[in-house]
Amino acid sequence: MSTQPYVNDEVGGQSVVVVWDSDLEDASAFSRVVDGKLLKFEYDNVNKTMLDNETGSTWSLAGIAIAGQMVGKQLRQIPAFRSFWFAWAAFYPGTELNIAF
Repeated sequence: MSTQPYVNDEVGGQSVVVVWDSDLEDASAFSRVVDGKLLKFEYDNVNKTMLDNETGSTWSLAGIAIAGQMVGKQLRQIPAFRSFWFAWAAFYPGTELNIAF
């Protein structure tokens, strides 16, 4: 596992952040646009939170701002589900794979 279990990326024309929660052993994807601002996140390994570079706000891995200028705001979660790669690839053969974790 990477020491930075997140990735800022663009998928289907949408700016997203994907975060791995090691406690839940699950990943979540969120839009990086809040109130018209495009945010870029860094992971705080000590506190298991995310920090956005633009406002300095602290975000939980559930996508809720818990401190800073954006406190109380929530990232819009991108619908996602778990799937075995071989099954997904059979149905969606044109899928690009981004191995960031």
